[in-house]
Amino acid sequence: MNQLIAFLLLIGAAVALPAFAEPAVPGDSPAEVTVPAGLKLVRSLGKILVGVSERKLIVYDIGNPKAPLKTAEREFSAAIIDVRFVDGVLFVVLAKTEVTALAVDAAGALREYQAGAQQATGAPTLDSPAAPVAPAAETRPVVSAVSPLVKGAGAEKTKQTIGSVAKVHRGTVLIEFDGGLTIRAGDTLLVRSQGTETKLNMFSGREEQVISNAPIAVLEVRHVQGQRGVAELPRGDQANVGDTVELTDRPARTGTLYAPRVGYSKWLRATIRPFPNTGAVDFGSLTDFAFGYYWEFLHVQARVAPIGISVPHDVNAYNLHAIVAYQNDLAEFGIGGGYFSRKFEGDSERDCDRSGYAVALSADGANGATRFNCNQQGPAFAQYLRLGSVDGLHIRLSNTVAIDRGKFRFGYLEGSVDLPLTRSFNLFAAGGGSAGLKWGEAGMRTYLRGVGGSETLILTTGVGVTSMRTTETFGGQQGSTSVGGVTLTEFKEGESSVGGFHIAVGLELRL
Repeated sequence: MNQLIAFLLLIGAAVALPAFAEPAVPGDSPAEVTVPAGLKLVRSLGKILVGVSERKLIVYDIGNPKAPLKTAEREFSAAIIDVRFVDGVLFVVLAKTEVTALAVDAAGALREYQAGAQQATGAPTLDSPAAPVAPAAETRPVVSAVSPLVKGAGAEKTKQTIGSVAKVHRGTVLIEFDGGLTIRAGDTLLVRSQGTETKLNMFSGREEQVISNAPIAVLEVRHVQGQRGVAELPRGDQANVGDTVELTDRPARTGTLYAPRVGYSKWLRATIRPFPNTGAVDFGSLTDFAFGYYWEFLHVQARVAPIGISVPHDVNAYNLHAIVAYQNDLAEFGIGGGYFSRKFEGDSERDCDRSGYAVALSADGANGATRFNCNQQGPAFAQYLRLGSVDGLHIRLSNTVAIDRGKFRFGYLEGSVDLPLTRSFNLFAAGGGSAGLKWGEAGMRTYLRGVGGSETLILTTGVGVTSMRTTETFGGQQGSTSVGGVTLTEFKEGESSVGGFHIAVGLELRL
């Protein structure tokens, strides 16, 4: 019964009062409050500041704005998605759609709100006389004068907070609006981050945690039901539960050619390209694995690409390297190192050093052609370049130079181009090669989950062509002859060409 009364009181107060009001403070400008680290939602009432950390509600005394003093703490059974003061009563909204009413006394202590009992904050009770009582105004740590929000104004734009983000799921955002507003499909909303960030206090010379309040996205409302609305995040934008929203004249971003990286620091990617063969080799595949980590302006990635396999010849090529790169939203370039190995058949020493060879004799006993079995391996120097944004139009190039038997040799070259078509689809073309290995493909990347941020899952599908050359020696000793006092042994050698059309399937997960 108490929960029902509290919920009705919240609805009635939200209709009667403009929520999240930010009235001007008479006299001097208010001092900025140092917000304790780890808080996602922050509300204040007089000298009381309330913050949220997942399921915990924490109360602070901000009599000294630079050194808040924790006075109370309570943990709930579900995540807290909103808190607000209404007529001096603190309402806590949980993710399981439960509203809890609490009373906060002047000392910052918490207790259950009881309808009909006079509260220490001086707020009116449900059965108190109808005498007018000025409600305590809720503010954020730094307040400023704003124009009053016009009820039922539809798309009239102000700088007043009108609601908050209640849920974000795979690029779709659910927004809870304050009561008494008319929000229509097509209205655009500016999302402001309520996360904390570190700033330098110029007066004290110390770094402090403060509410960001930075604009991070502009959303177009797609559907409205009651006091809730649904919008879709464009690529390159982000929103988090608890972020506030306000009506704006800015248009939502619709283009996909530029989409900066947001909301994730780690990624994993794997791609396999199997192909059948019509020759002596039964089956082949090209496979690559990659992992990356972003840290501020640096991007570290490790790759094994490609692993060329032919059956029954086992592994014919692989390239393992790590790269450290400078990156921003428009470009990335880096260098690194690793290890390189490949096997193929060559026609001359220009192809490779003699790691094993045989002389084929002609029918009249004259010397035939010399064939070389090439097995190159050793350390490699790697380079990487990206032009364009990660989730927008971009080109990627990577190259390795191998060091084999003290000589620099061409290792492996790979490139790709991505062209976004819609919010969820990219066209791409890619290819690469080295001595004895060539491949190319084209296809589509599908954003199965998300639009580029954390927890985004991307499926790559494509078709292409692969060609690998291998070496093998058939039979055994076929005969011998003496040329210039040197005995030459004849072996029957041949070259196996592995290749054909392949299907590419890959997954990328961002964390």
